[in-house]
Amino acid sequence: MSEAAIHLRTETARSTRTGVITARQIEGATSQARAQSRDIGLTDAAARGQGRFTIRCTASGARVCMFRYTRRDGRRDILKIADYDPRGVSGLTLQEAREQAGELAKTAAGGQDLRSLFAQQERERVDAESASVAEQRKAASGSLEELFRVYVTTLQGRESHNDARAIFKLHVTGPFPGLVTTKASFVRAEELRNVLARLIEAGKGRTAAKLRTYLRAAYALAMRAALDPPVPEARRI
Repeated sequence: MSEAAIHLRTETARSTRTGVITARQIEGATSQARAQSRDIGLTDAAARGQGRFTIRCTASGARVCMFRYTRRDGRRDILKIADYDPRGVSGLTLQEAREQAGELAKTAAGGQDLRSLFAQQERERVDAESASVAEQRKAASGSLEELFRVYVTTLQGRESHNDARAIFKLHVTGPFPGLVTTKASFVRAEELRNVLARLIEAGKGRTAAKLRTYLRAAYALAMRAALDPPVPEARRI
């Protein structure tokens, strides 16, 4: 999960649709929210007492996946799962977010305090990110292949993990062996354009678009790691 859970005491979405949420509904609700300058809520149907998976489409264009449930003390609560991204790059896909909501429903049914669980997971996430900063910095000064390998490790547990690894291996490592061993910071934009052009010329425009997104995210990760301050020694214990 990308950040600590947020607590929303009142529903701000003025319209909530029930049923099984689809990607098409999310896009439609996003357009409607922007056009009407108001939030639109979409909610999966579920049996009473099991909690609900819901997505809030905001007027700003954000799509936030959440889990709404009733706590043991009878109070209603809503927890953020992640932002929605149909490509699974800057957020979770619909399936991934729904699966996480299902796990939260099972945990809540078992009587565990979800807020305490979220706080623990957030601490673990921060520690894991701190531990990976050194590796990301190393990748930033290494080869394109090493840079992409480190980026792919950040996708573990998501649909895009195997997809990104397979696309890079098939369409970059294989046909451009010299390029992947080049220091990432020395790779020129035109060299990457040649990689994408090869796919487009082969009629694989969608794959080219996905590879472009993955490459941008990999370089962005390296830039963030380079700008992050060193992890304090106390945090490494």
